[in-house]
Amino acid sequence: MGSPVHIVETAVSGSNVTVKRESFVGRNFQLQQRDSLTVGSWADLGAAQAGTGGLLTFTDTGSAINALARFYRVHIVP
Repeated sequence: MGSPVHIVETAVSGSNVTVKRESFVGRNFQLQQRDSLTVGSWADLGAAQAGTGGLLTFTDTGSAINALARFYRVHIVP
């Protein structure tokens, strides 16, 4: 399937958090979040994005001012 891919950048801009992740063609990528690293279910944020072979940018709108803590992952979906 190729080399591993991972989150390469997270940033806060105003009230939004952006997450950038490497991707590859033929797979879809879904940003997920939860407020605890070890407790609770991961929740989808926005729509999945198709891999391009480059970086994908995901945005969690308003979370920089609404959440005390938030953890992110980008899940590879069919």
